[in-house]
Amino acid sequence: MLDFSDVAIRKVASSFVQELLHRPLEHEVDENGNDVIIGDGINVGGDKDWADALSQLARRVHAAYGEFEEVVLGVLQVLAQPCRERTADFIQWMHCLAVTGLLLENTKSFHWMQGKSIGPDELLQSLLLPGAKHVHLDVQGVATRCLGLFGLLQRKPSDEVVKQLRLSFVKGPSPISVMACKALFDLALWHGPHEVDKAMGQNLSSQLRDHATISFPVEMSDANGDLNVELLDLLFAGFDKGDCGRSADSDENDSIQAVLGEGFAKILLLSESYPNIPASSHPLLLAKLISLYFSDETKEMQR
Repeated sequence: MLDFSDVAIRKVASSFVQELLHRPLEHEVDENGNDVIIGDGINVGGDKDWADALSQLARRVHAAYGEFEEVVLGVLQVLAQPCRERTADFIQWMHCLAVTGLLLENTKSFHWMQGKSIGPDELLQSLLLPGAKHVHLDVQGVATRCLGLFGLLQRKPSDEVVKQLRLSFVKGPSPISVMACKALFDLALWHGPHEVDKAMGQNLSSQLRDHATISFPVEMSDANGDLNVELLDLLFAGFDKGDCGRSADSDENDSIQAVLGEGFAKILLLSESYPNIPASSHPLLLAKLISLYFSDETKEMQR
């Protein structure tokens, strides 16, 4: 095992980490002359295991408090420049957002990012929100994932993060809606659904809270993402979302209904942790999960 306290070894390892972080995402040109990303298009190196190995190496080489964040943010300062200037192509955007995701997944707190070359607010305003609205769907997907990770690090979820994720869930095509759905459930489970709703800054209605009836008249197709309903109502309405099928590149677990089923199952299992969710809504949620489990339309999903 390498001893990174040795100055020479640490210098070489640090240069290697820098090289790997700066390395562009691999891509190829398809038969129509379009650039296509090789790998998952989400993680650095195009692979989750590869990205995890890189982050572990970077943390061992840069083990001092805040040093890992400082090094990765220094790389991001370079990668983000064409994105901020709006001259970056979609591959540059995805590379920058993949490195951002690596940072957000592996930092413990925004405290270690304060006073560095790029702060949390600049990441949000210059990269994540613009990326979530980018014309290229793959960029939207990576940015939406990063928004979810960003929200997990916030003490309380901000209105900008929550509103954009809700918008992406309601109006986005299937792959983006799936990513936003995962992020919204993560925020609900981490902060609590009530805190996520408070971020909207307005009074929200709830059929689950007020009526707990089978009727659920939330019109997703006509919405602009600003539906005046609580988060769990919005997510529940997603069961009837028109574009609920799997995308061409998704695996069997990446459909809206699969993500919703898993998310609401976690909500029920952890219901004691969320006293603001009325117990009267539990039978409705459980009935929906049972019908989803036995539905012919979902029989191809993992049970």
